Amino acid sequence: MKTIVNPHDKFFKEMLSRVDRAREFIAKALPAEIADRLDLENLRLDPNSYIDGRLETGFSDVVYDCHYKGLIRTKVALLFEHKSRAAAHPHLQLLGYMLKIWESNIKSRQALTPVVPIIFHHGLERWDRRPFRGSFGELDELLRPFVPEFDYLVVDTVEWSDQRVREMFSSLSLQIGMLLLKNIFDEVKLLRDLHEIFQNIQKVLDAEGGMESFESFVTYMFSATRLDMREVAERIRRVSPQGGQAILNGYEKAKQAGQNERAIKSALALIDLGLPNEPILRATDLGLPVLLELRALLAQGMSPEQILDLELG
Repeated sequence: MKTIVNPHDKFFKEMLSRVDRAREFIAKALPAEIADRLDLENLRLDPNSYIDGRLETGFSDVVYDCHYKGLIRTKVALLFEHKSRAAAHPHLQLLGYMLKIWESNIKSRQALTPVVPIIFHHGLERWDRRPFRGSFGELDELLRPFVPEFDYLVVDTVEWSDQRVREMFSSLSLQIGMLLLKNIFDEVKLLRDLHEIFQNIQKVLDAEGGMESFESFVTYMFSATRLDMREVAERIRRVSPQGGQAILNGYEKAKQAGQNERAIKSALALIDLGLPNEPILRATDLGLPVLLELRALLAQGMSPEQILDLELG
């Protein structure tokens, strides 16, 4: 259980990187007139990475290929906007993303593929959707043709009730994941409703890969909120003793890891000051083998930041 950078982005990407979840998400969350024309049985995760530095902090890199009407291949781009309010110019971000896909088509000597951009929004306020041409103010009929115009789909959890999420998705992992994303910015409500969100968690835990999914849920909550882990464990214990105990075990591991990291940081600083082993051992409670390993790693030219990323001892 660890804190991660950009937890919303990473959690959504993890949820939708599984084809079975993505298939249900597309079928249930997208407009029926679009979803019904996609051959979801042959949905394929595109392994390429199209995000460049301008987009990597704003959108996840999840792209799926599938057939549209069985005649052409259509890339369905699932893009995650994790801000709590609408972006000023989302069309520019989406267009940059689409250009990356088309550049890849050209390099691979393929025909250009239509792209359906999809913004998934789970902020506190409704997504503010405006046409791209509106960004340019008033345009007359002579200038209008020189401004590109395209549309995108929006999946906005602000428009969903918790009950609708439960009715929409039959996959329990997808259901719990969407409920967490929907409620993540309202910590009071999230804590209050935890037992309802996780009411079927034991069925998830009993399934293959269930503990991995559960750890993903818990890691997301504690990376994206300030909830107390012990209180969360107690509430989840009401519906799943196994789940509650797993959180407590993770808490103890995380606490011990934090203590070890602080001790190693102190030891590295004292080594840098030129102190011998004995006072460092007394100050940090580290064992001599770990301290000698730290000295050896520093002698090899590793930085303190690199050493802290290692598992020592």
